[in-house]
Amino acid sequence: MNRRLISLITVIAICGGILAGCRRSEETKKKKTVKKTSEAATSESEEEQDDPLASYPPYQGDPADGQEPVNSNSKGSRSDATGEDVLDLDPDRVLFTYEYNNYAWGYQNEVYAVMGDGRMYIFSVSLTPAATGNGMTYEDILLENVKLISKTEAAVSLDEDYLLELYKKASQVDPNAGKTGEQVMCDYGQKELFFWNEKGEKVLCSSEGDMRYTINDTNASDVAYLWSDLFYHIHDNGGNAVTCGYPASTLPMKTIHCGYIDLPSGSSGKYVFPNYEAFLKAASDWGLDMAELDLTDDDFYLSLPVFVQFDLFSTMGHDRSYDGLIIEDDVYYFRPSDDCSDPDPDDMVPEALDGFVTIAIYPSDNLDPELAGLKTIDGTEWEKYEAS
Repeated sequence: MNRRLISLITVIAICGGILAGCRRSEETKKKKTVKKTSEAATSESEEEQDDPLASYPPYQGDPADGQEPVNSNSKGSRSDATGEDVLDLDPDRVLFTYEYNNYAWGYQNEVYAVMGDGRMYIFSVSLTPAATGNGMTYEDILLENVKLISKTEAAVSLDEDYLLELYKKASQVDPNAGKTGEQVMCDYGQKELFFWNEKGEKVLCSSEGDMRYTINDTNASDVAYLWSDLFYHIHDNGGNAVTCGYPASTLPMKTIHCGYIDLPSGSSGKYVFPNYEAFLKAASDWGLDMAELDLTDDDFYLSLPVFVQFDLFSTMGHDRSYDGLIIEDDVYYFRPSDDCSDPDPDDMVPEALDGFVTIAIYPSDNLDPELAGLKTIDGTEWEKYEAS
């Protein structure tokens, strides 16, 4: 099937299963519904479980609730030469997140993040020991994921007019509005739509799942109505349907200025190891400074795969650092940070061999045990190094 078609199908199934390769648990989650007093009620609950937006009919314009119309010159928009409103937002600002969380049958998560220019990214938040142990909250990790993944090509984007309409309504939702709820299912988890306002606050606009909440602000209902029309305003950008990222701040990961390393002839300099012990044996072969390679003392990581990449140069004057590990389909690569640099052609630099090595422990055991078929960004495969 065409990858672009897959991209759209993945988004249309907006709250389907957890993304492959981005979860620690491979168990299939059993879904249950609360007992109803009639078969009809049970049937209704099951339908809602399949479609989390079923309770929201397609948006048909502002409800006749007597509210004042939206100010067309509200913050975040401006008028163009024709007098029409257009978005005027930071394209890299997180505008909306649609988040699925479930703590039954193991932790499961999926996030759809909409940026200020309409790009939509699909990923999961991995609560790694390295992140939570450093005091990072769920929101901290989510934003780190967005910062990393938003540097890739988005699979899809939203119509600007539609996004502007969403933004205007969401901007009017009271962040302090209360909510009332009732339990309608069990072990299903919760799917919530948030607007991230100018203060960086997460403003709840809808919440469905085990609990069905009503937000005490009619603007929130309007946003939910609009969001239910999402699928009619999506454009395929041709990017990968499934993107998973592990920010460097959430991993045992570091880049070391190691100097030149004499690798086997024909090597790409990109290796994957079944566990940390196997990597340390190779590091000894390479003559790396073992004192700098103390990535972790957490037993959780010691049996997990390790990715290693060398960047080797024939001159001095280079610098390398990476923001994290990204997985797009079956391609695994380190995302260069803005601090990476190379000398200009006219720069006077010493002609001496130099190099850097980047190491990251992959925080899951869901890779093929043989570590086969893991492609690099240049189309080759991550090599398996046999230490002496």
